[in-house]
Amino acid sequence: MYADSHAHNAIKSFVKGLPTVYHTTPHTTKDGGKRSNFKTYNQADPKSLKKGNVGLNFVTLLPVEEVFFDTKIVRLLASQGFTVGLKPKWTKRLYKDYPTYRKMLDAELAHLLTIKKHKNPRMRDHFIFVKKKGDLTNPGKCRIVLNVEGLHAFRDTENYSSPNSLASIARGIDYYKKHSNIPIFSIGLSHFEYNHLVGQPYSIPLPGVVRKLKAVAPLDVKPGDDTITQEAEKIILQCLDKRPGAGKRILLDIKHASPKTREAYYALIKCAYRKNKIPIICSHSAVSGIKTLAEAKVSSDANDAWKAAFKKYGQRMFNPWPINLCDEDIKTIMASKGMIGIELDQRVLGDMRGIASGGKPYYVKDVEDKLAKTTNLSPAKYLHTVMFMDNLLHIIKVAGKKEAWSHVCLGSDFDGLIDPVDACPTATYLRRFENDCKVVARKYYGYGKGGVIDHLLSGLSIEQALKKLFHQNLMQFTRKHFPA
Repeated sequence: MYADSHAHNAIKSFVKGLPTVYHTTPHTTKDGGKRSNFKTYNQADPKSLKKGNVGLNFVTLLPVEEVFFDTKIVRLLASQGFTVGLKPKWTKRLYKDYPTYRKMLDAELAHLLTIKKHKNPRMRDHFIFVKKKGDLTNPGKCRIVLNVEGLHAFRDTENYSSPNSLASIARGIDYYKKHSNIPIFSIGLSHFEYNHLVGQPYSIPLPGVVRKLKAVAPLDVKPGDDTITQEAEKIILQCLDKRPGAGKRILLDIKHASPKTREAYYALIKCAYRKNKIPIICSHSAVSGIKTLAEAKVSSDANDAWKAAFKKYGQRMFNPWPINLCDEDIKTIMASKGMIGIELDQRVLGDMRGIASGGKPYYVKDVEDKLAKTTNLSPAKYLHTVMFMDNLLHIIKVAGKKEAWSHVCLGSDFDGLIDPVDACPTATYLRRFENDCKVVARKYYGYGKGGVIDHLLSGLSIEQALKKLFHQNLMQFTRKHFPA
């Protein structure tokens, strides 16, 4: 059975205005591992979850930001190879029906609930919304936990210049904490659009595009504005507050937060919760290979990050964008006994061929040499699996202790407009992907021969370690921290 800390299971059918989450476009062999967008195949629809034996699924709700409603921006992104796939008629309907992010959030949640309306009782009864810890004990079912990506989702004004726009975010969170029938487990601090609360690094994987977009919409932030504001501090503490009358605690997710924001967040919760540590979540990410947050704060766009990384480290295997976790992030998350979800987007993991200058992973040839020349395995098939394992093992190495194997999980970002790893384009491939990881452990890393991987496993078998990664860790973490 598998567990996933981040997937956008309802967003595509919702944006298209389809009746239920079961109205989807299935993945075919012709699709392979090509990029997923609003027009292409679904990766984590209910049928794929069931077929892929997903037992715990964090459904991430995301009101689509206005930046993606602008046809000029969409065309600019498409010209650079980043196709969103949003049809104008879909965005016009969204604007008309849901004029604020909060209304869109409520509507997407209502749309997700149609997962319980399938005519076949075997299908609809297979999915259980987790409302209390006891709901996590149903074996053989798919347990659904709610996440929200970005504080902007709770804004109930039409724009940030509207009076009380930030106050409306606090009101929206207060409502969900106290009155929602299905608790929210975590909220992302930010997403693509600047929410006037915290800073975020660039997320669009295209050199120079962010600079052009800033003239139209604040995808990035101005220097000096990329940390936590006083209003944000209040909202963060509001989310974490679980005192009587405050509602159920909601944890915060640092993905899409800038290095300065992450640094400020770590300091804030350390000061506010001296006795009881707050677990830090990064629901879907990879590693940058950068050592410190101070170093990660230097880069201003994709090209800058690559140039700086190559200058200091030479050829490398990781994506050095500051959106990815540096070693200091990893150590801080581990110390908090938090959770790192490893993403299945090949670009985030490090495969930037054709996107960033000098971005070809040096180990492409290394994989070819080790797999093609010594076995009958296809290097192309296993390249992205090696990248996934490289990111995983780097986290374990940096953490430096066996306990780190209990604080990593899968955070696919399925249906989040990702370019999936070829070995696992949808949830139905998870079992095969786990097996690929075992093959790579033996054939590429030399598992069982006293090599580096054996040392990093700290006495665990590769089967035990992967079982923790793909299911056990996230289930145990959810049981421990699900709001009472």
